[in-house]
Amino acid sequence: MLGLRSLRNFGSVAARAGGKHCEKSVFISQSDDIHKNLALEDWLYKNSDFGDHRVLLLWKNSPSVVIGRHQNLWSEVDTTEAQQNGIALARRNSGGGTVYHDSGNLNCTFFTPRNEYNRKNNLEIIKRGLGRLGINVDINCKDDLTIQGSKISGTAAKLGKNAYHHCTLLVESDLKKLSKLLNPNTEGIVSRATKSVKSPVDNLKNHNDAISVANVLTTIGYEFLRSDPSGNDQGESHISQQRGFKFVNPTNEWFPGLDTTTALLKSWEWNYGKTPEFSINKSFPGFNLELKISKGFIDSVVTDSKNGQLELDLTAFLGACHGRPFSPEILSTLESLIHHDKKAEKSSSQSHSVVSSFHSSFLAGAIKVKPLEASCSGESAETAADSESKQKAKESNIEKSYKTMFAV
Repeated sequence: MLGLRSLRNFGSVAARAGGKHCEKSVFISQSDDIHKNLALEDWLYKNSDFGDHRVLLLWKNSPSVVIGRHQNLWSEVDTTEAQQNGIALARRNSGGGTVYHDSGNLNCTFFTPRNEYNRKNNLEIIKRGLGRLGINVDINCKDDLTIQGSKISGTAAKLGKNAYHHCTLLVESDLKKLSKLLNPNTEGIVSRATKSVKSPVDNLKNHNDAISVANVLTTIGYEFLRSDPSGNDQGESHISQQRGFKFVNPTNEWFPGLDTTTALLKSWEWNYGKTPEFSINKSFPGFNLELKISKGFIDSVVTDSKNGQLELDLTAFLGACHGRPFSPEILSTLESLIHHDKKAEKSSSQSHSVVSSFHSSFLAGAIKVKPLEASCSGESAETAADSESKQKAKESNIEKSYKTMFAV
């Protein structure tokens, strides 16, 4: 039986690959950090020659949600739920939909030259491996793996000089947490970003209680090693001709430059700021609101007041939103403000209590009020001008109040 051997420097191993025989390796990441593992995947994709050396990377993560490169984070994930429960959020480089990872989920990444990319072959390897564990799965038209109609694996890919095809395998994941995180409130969101297709999901363990992530990892690894580059089973004797299993440690020492990629994948600019432009349309008592978000920031605040004007504190609040990073807490705080306005019993302490629920990034810096347009239909030019002057004076006083409350 092949032992698990640690790999100290993949670069030197890749450099030795040559000749007509195509060898295979199964790399097992020693990290459960989603951003490090995505950085490792990216490093192998960009820095390796897979012409004579094919690699299957197997990896697990601590609880995290991973969205596709072209998705809207706020449309796909309940970000408040994730933040409150310490769930990592990540945007990957490949397309496709959103997936939930935890220690009960196994991730498989198949690396090949672009001209030999074939996800069907890879899925057949996984299907055969699971069959050896007594589980029969199907490959549907979307290249998902399913069992009795429920999805146990999603799939995505990235193609360049090299190619990789990666997929998840739900072995014994927390499906309740998955459902809670991947069903956000999307009311009012208008976006052209790639949307996930909702499907019923299931764990492999529900179909074979003896299943574990460990034995699925081992079985799929050996199935990969006994297959030829086209994914055809060549028998056990083929395994001895391969490089076998190797532990890899996604650190800068092993993979130079990895820390830089990891930092990028952790950044707000990548995970939130890469969200395609979108808008949010909401109706509140007395007015309609449209927020336009670009690169994660509120680029425009437009209101349509049903009775011609807004309460002054709402005007100041909405003006203060302009140019700030978007967060769902902005809308919930606005709803709280409206609720307090209805009571008509506002005090400095009450207002401060509402504002203190803001996301810290929203509070940072000085608040600048952007006056909002209000309908002046039915007023004379002189009355409208006088009214505007008085309105600006009152807004100036409210601006000072907001500056005091938002002080950090």
